[in-house]
Amino acid sequence: VDWNNNGLYDEFGIDYLGLQSKLDEKPLLTILKERNYIKVDTQNYVIANISNYRDVRKTTIDKEVDLTSMTKFVPIELTNKERLIPKFKTDFTIIYFWATWSSVSKEMLLALDFKKIKKASIDFIPIAYNCSNVERFIKENNLNFPPFECSPQGVKAYHLKSAPIQFIFDQNGNLLDANTINLEEFFKN
Repeated sequence: VDWNNNGLYDEFGIDYLGLQSKLDEKPLLTILKERNYIKVDTQNYVIANISNYRDVRKTTIDKEVDLTSMTKFVPIELTNKERLIPKFKTDFTIIYFWATWSSVSKEMLLALDFKKIKKASIDFIPIAYNCSNVERFIKENNLNFPPFECSPQGVKAYHLKSAPIQFIFDQNGNLLDANTINLEEFFKN
């Protein structure tokens, strides 16, 4: 996007790279010169110089992409190579990434009333990542959920770098929130 219409497409703070997600109507914009890559719905794109103009091409670069736009649920690959895809039959589906090394995420899991959550038409799916002793933690604390563990590919797809992190989806699998809502407050309503 050449906002000042001068034929240059890389002026910092003026020109932007815009990509439209196949899963959403909104384009994703990033300032040029700040980065030359973008990730939309788990697909990497890079700006490539083609003769005298810039073109956006899909790329298979395996570097960490800082900017991402997820507009719909992306299936989660688990460590057993299965893909987790919720049914989205409730009002909300919350994917909650947690870890045994994160005291905050463990405290949240121990404080939740899973029966109350289910009655509220919320599908709460805890998924552990990058940790050990998941089954032992679940068993020792009498928690009633499967010991789902995210694979390294799933970690990359959701850009997991800390715990806990949650994603809230609607009945159509559209992303409503990515880790900004306080779950304790959310469950009180």
